[in-house]
Amino acid sequence: MKLIKTEDAVGHVLCHDITQIIKGVTKDAVFRKGHIVTEEDIPVLLSVGKENLYVWEKEEGMLHENDAAEILRQICQGEHMHPSDVKEGKIELIADIDGVLKIEREKLRKVNSLGEIMIACRHGDFPVKKGDKLAGTRVIPLVISEEKMQQAFESLYEQAEKSLSAIDFDKYDEILFVAKSVGTIIASAYAEKHSIRCRQILYTPLKYTYNFVHRDAIAFIGTSDPWSIVPEVQALSQKQQVPMYTYKNANHSLETTDTLENLKILQDVMGKTKGFLERK
Repeated sequence: MKLIKTEDAVGHVLCHDITQIIKGVTKDAVFRKGHIVTEEDIPVLLSVGKENLYVWEKEEGMLHENDAAEILRQICQGEHMHPSDVKEGKIELIADIDGVLKIEREKLRKVNSLGEIMIACRHGDFPVKKGDKLAGTRVIPLVISEEKMQQAFESLYEQAEKSLSAIDFDKYDEILFVAKSVGTIIASAYAEKHSIRCRQILYTPLKYTYNFVHRDAIAFIGTSDPWSIVPEVQALSQKQQVPMYTYKNANHSLETTDTLENLKILQDVMGKTKGFLERK
């Protein structure tokens, strides 16, 4: 955690709630802990007297709550459900169709016994309706040790092993893995463990993605990605000779505060992705 001038806070993550008090009118948080500051936020922050802000500083061996929540989401999200936006270390999973919810109870118990993280869900083997909230992930501290999330990661990797166990990869002439964020680590680990010769598209990879060798890959990242030390990830990508395309002021979703710029980024990412796919 470090203290910086509010005007310099764009792209940084707040370490605490910012409360606005108007006597007789309101007393509520205008920004919550974990919020990523944008250009539009600066006048609001200054108007409530915040000339300086405590923001999260990436530390070796630690993960931000939202990045950890994404790991938990990937552990528990199944078919026919979609996630809410991440907020303060929380993500909810919502049903896409009517059906019966099935829970892997032993895996749920294992993750929830780790401490500082949790997955809460409905009882399994009961019917649910489209739009029902099925589960929620929660990372309790603002930052959490990577070692703790590594234990949760192992549960996620076990899920990937189970899901892909029936596929005979030797039958295919060409194999492509497409992954984002934590998923890039899972895909890379799986490909290396099973000696799968594949091409990979890595959207917003993390430094741990490069613990594994990539022989034919392409990567994309934003300079304001709060979940990575971007120059470090760029250096790792360059070392493996993986082309990495970088987008100025873009966050972990490859988005900026400018809608038109976001459309340009999307067009460029899809164009480069298409070029990679068409390359022989």
